[in-house]
Amino acid sequence: QCEEGYICLQGYGDNPNYGYTSFDTFGWAFLSAFRLITQDYWENLYQLVLRSAGPWHMLFFIVIIFLGSFYLVNLILAIVAMSYDELQKKAEEEEAAEEEALR
Repeated sequence: QCEEGYICLQGYGDNPNYGYTSFDTFGWAFLSAFRLITQDYWENLYQLVLRSAGPWHMLFFIVIIFLGSFYLVNLILAIVAMSYDELQKKAEEEEAAEEEALR
């Protein structure tokens, strides 16, 4: 059943990428969004959405790619910095313990 003003194309064909690229259910949509945020072959998803839904959806991709990438890079840098800080503190504690043992 199609809403008024829409055309349904049932049986038109399978979803792209062997059925993995789809917004038919929440799970497949989440997988596509995760693929976009991690920038894993996102260009193909971008082209498919633009061809099927129109050029206005480019704004969504611009926001996600630029802001999502910025957030992801900052998150990774924060984790690396925290790990480095913890390792540095452990090394200082070990040096202090060695100096105490030598006295």
